[in-house]
Amino acid sequence: MKSANPEVPCGLPNDFASDPPLDQVVARTVEFGARADFADKRLVWSADAFHTVNSNDLQFVAASTNAGYFDNVGNTRRQGIDLALGGKEGGLRWRVAYSFVDATYQSTFEVNAEANSTADEDGNIIVHPGDRIPLIPRNTGRIILDYDISPRWNIGGQMIAASGSFLHGNENNANRAGETNAEGATVFGDGQLPGYTVFNLQTTFHVSEHFDIFGRVDNVFDREYATAGFLTTNSFTPAGLFIPDPDDWTHENAISPAAPRTIWAGVRLRLD
Repeated sequence: MKSANPEVPCGLPNDFASDPPLDQVVARTVEFGARADFADKRLVWSADAFHTVNSNDLQFVAASTNAGYFDNVGNTRRQGIDLALGGKEGGLRWRVAYSFVDATYQSTFEVNAEANSTADEDGNIIVHPGDRIPLIPRNTGRIILDYDISPRWNIGGQMIAASGSFLHGNENNANRAGETNAEGATVFGDGQLPGYTVFNLQTTFHVSEHFDIFGRVDNVFDREYATAGFLTTNSFTPAGLFIPDPDDWTHENAISPAAPRTIWAGVRLRLD
């Protein structure tokens, strides 16, 4: 397994340095599907299946809370299906889409993850073929509706749903909150992101052929959710104070929250 440079890890998020050449990643994909639409596109559908294997895939390895390096970790596989159904009736346009993605490691490798409850005395875990790749939900779905109240006024909405996923630091999918690793440290984070459902709304009023007024509300119900994060070691108290003794640092989830409810309004001018 070829490493970037674990002795001089890169800083995050943008201070990348000391990464010598890694083995080239090669992706081999097989995909097939079908699609069709009926007269006037009152009903349209599509379906496809895919299978992709990456050789010498890259994994970001966290060496500390704010630093890490890249590593070749062997093969990974992403396979699944995409389904979509939609159409229009009068002023109504609609679309329903679903994706299933089975993203797994296909090689055995060792990675540092001292915040994992299965970590050995050196802070490492073993990842096996079949373990799911972090931050990739297996199930995602969308429902999109659009309606023309009049030739000038349009309203619409969107529902986005995703199932849960594993955090980086839980690549072996085996972490258990409340258990103690080989270093004797108790792990408080479960190493997972829960699923979520969010709703968005938008509207547009066409004042003229070249001038629109629009509005949009994202995350209508102000849902608290996250799409990224690490199972990692926290060296700070809840009040933001540094903990000087590493033995007192906690092993927990560190997630990147998604945007709260956001309201946009504006005008759009087309000169063509």
